[in-house]
Amino acid sequence: MQHPCLPFRNTLPGRIVDRSAFVETLRRCRCRDAIVIADKGFYSKANVSYLMKEKLRFILPLQDNTTMIPKSFDSQEGNGRFDGRFTYKGRNIWYKVFPTGDNGNRIFIYQDDFRKAEYNSLFTERQEKAYGEVPLTDKDILSNNRRGLIAFVSNLDENAKEVYLDYKERWEIENCFDYMKNSVAKKPMHAHDNGSIDAQCFINHVALMYFYRLLRTMDKSGLKEEYSAEEIIKRGNNIYKISEHIGHKQLTEMTAEDEQIFTRLGVVL
Repeated sequence: MQHPCLPFRNTLPGRIVDRSAFVETLRRCRCRDAIVIADKGFYSKANVSYLMKEKLRFILPLQDNTTMIPKSFDSQEGNGRFDGRFTYKGRNIWYKVFPTGDNGNRIFIYQDDFRKAEYNSLFTERQEKAYGEVPLTDKDILSNNRRGLIAFVSNLDENAKEVYLDYKERWEIENCFDYMKNSVAKKPMHAHDNGSIDAQCFINHVALMYFYRLLRTMDKSGLKEEYSAEEIIKRGNNIYKISEHIGHKQLTEMTAEDEQIFTRLGVVL
């Protein structure tokens, strides 16, 4: 929702529900020409009304038990209930598109065959191991027509495959948070006022920008197939300048492998 060079943070009390803070967060970040891609739980009529009022494009996933999927679709079995299919990373994706409301919004329903097979295997395992208070039967496993489905409400003027690919870009955001928590800012945040939190968030954001620059450089130099970014950072932590006497500094000893890695990255030591 925000240009990557313009970080935005909204601090909320723990008792505030994310869906309730959705609109206020968008107002504060002054989101304009963007596609808002949310997670499950953020869909509501109020949120959709605000997005449409602000002329924002959006993809809002629906809960698994949503009542917005027509009963006529739920009552059908097999892949004949879909409009068509496409492939994503070698996986078969079926899709169905329904209009919803009078504002041009549509419901996009997708079935990932691989995901559905995984869920069926998990349910069979639960049945075999008798997980839960009530034993599962074959009927419980086979009768759920929504297993493996995911549904969105969107106002995008795109075909079903393009909307699906737009939503999958959300995983880049998930990867970003994963890098932040596990590679950039490993230590918990200890701050007692908003100023300290802002400062630490800014430092973490700058560090994250350098981390992504490292990832891009590794990809261009072919190192991404051989090493992880975390491994290269760890190697760099052991290289530093030492002072032998006044006015003269030199690097600590490094292995030939380390020197070759940093040379390929274009790092002058």
